[in-house]
Amino acid sequence: MHECDDNYDGFTVFNLTDKTAEILGSINPVTHSINYYESLADAQVPQNAIGLPTSYTNIVANTQTIWVRVETLSTGCFDIVELQLVVDPLPLVNQPACTAYTVCETAAPIGFEQFNLQTKVDCILQGQLGMSVTFLPEFAQCTEQHQCIKQFTVHQYSSLCTNFRNQSNEYDYGLLCHLNNGY
Repeated sequence: MHECDDNYDGFTVFNLTDKTAEILGSINPVTHSINYYESLADAQVPQNAIGLPTSYTNIVANTQTIWVRVETLSTGCFDIVELQLVVDPLPLVNQPACTAYTVCETAAPIGFEQFNLQTKVDCILQGQLGMSVTFLPEFAQCTEQHQCIKQFTVHQYSSLCTNFRNQSNEYDYGLLCHLNNGY
């Protein structure tokens, strides 16, 4: 189970129950209980089940094993499986030293022009592998990942869009990009 590290400390919140259906498979959840434990010994007894599995913060940095006990309610028979928690690091991003992307207006209407955003991906990634780049018109969308510019090879922006307006030049815009390490 993977979650992104939100502050580079190796710890984050997991919803362990997101794996319940996968763990149970074809087992009926009505006739079985499922509990999560920080140690195999606790799972075997059972004792000290994780009290709030929907909001569990790992206690071992970066990678931790959780033991999941599935028990038949009518018989008490059980099995224990491991669940690996992995805190994935955020990409190390510095402001890339990419040259400003400038195009001359060549066609009507005034204030619109096409930009090939793909030409800036290598500069943005700075040699990092296994990453994807998503272009977004507003900062709030970076965290929400909504309204991505899906076809970023050619895209038009209007000078009428105030979210892009640079106060020093009404035709100079910034564009945010979101890096994702694939998890």
